[in-house]
Formats: sequence, C-alpha cells, structure tokens
Amino acid sequence: MNTRDRQYLAWRALSKSRAFFGAFNLLPATLRGRIAGSLEERLARTNQAFRGGFPFAECETYARARIAAGTEFLVFGHFHEERRIDYQEGGRRGSVFVLPAWRGGHRYLRIDPGAEPAFVSS
Repeated sequence: MNTRDRQYLAWRALSKSRAFFGAFNLLPATLRGRIAGSLEERLARTNQAFRGGFPFAECETYARARIAAGTEFLVFGHFHEERRIDYQEGGRRGSVFVLPAWRGGHRYLRIDPGAEPAFVSS
C-alpha cells in the first residue's frame, strides 16, 4: 500500500520470488533459521521513516480506488493496529479492516456469509 517505501517493496519482490524460495530451501534448516532471524532483526531497524504510524493517506488512496471499482471490504495486515475505516466513493460504500496484533489481545476479524465483518475476541 505504501508505494513510497521502495526499499521494502524491492525486498518483498525478491523475497517472494520463486527463485529466492527455491535457493533458500536448498539451505539446511538450521542455517535458514539463523538467516531468517538475522534478517528480521536487521529489517526492524530499517526504513524508520515509514514506521511512524499507520499510513492513512496511502490507505485512503488505495481503498477509494478499489471501492470505486466495486470492492466492498478490504483487509490489511502487517500494521498490527485494529481499525475499521469506512469510505464512500463514486456512490459506493466500502470498509477497510486492519488486522490487530494477535499477541496483543487474541482478536481477529470474523467474516460470516450475509453478515458484516467484525472484530471478535477468541
């Protein structure tokens, strides 16, 4: 959603590629675990400018375009901040649901047929 965070987008493109997964899976499991732990620590210290809070402007731009095209509900992860944000765009209504951190309260988004999605506790 945050198209200005080019470093993250480049890393994501590489790390989600078939070639990366294929090469990574050739490594012994213990080495893969060490590499993953090290990468997680290093990535947590990068791109601090993009970690200052929820990107409301980017969310709105992204959501409004999708809602105008007919999307009713959007679900975002990764931000770990439970939110529901409602928008109206082009005569259509839509909602963004941002998933909460599981560790913080064991809450999740429940989606049942014929009902509004809702955050619930486990």
